Amino acid sequence: MIAQGQNDSSSVSEKRRRAWRFANATFNDVLIWVGTTTAIVLMVLFVVGCCYLNGA
Repeated sequence: MIAQGQNDSSSVSEKRRRAWRFANATFNDVLIWVGTTTAIVLMVLFVVGCCYLNGA
């Protein structure tokens, strides 16, 4: 009975740990995606701006 209770508590903390790890990984993926998208958009705007200035 006591061992069962210990197993329950440890499995709960393990689930919490897994959920936290998953949330961290997702957050990192989102940050990388946002950073990459922002960099690409800035480069495109930079190139378009240079072409526009050279054309004008």
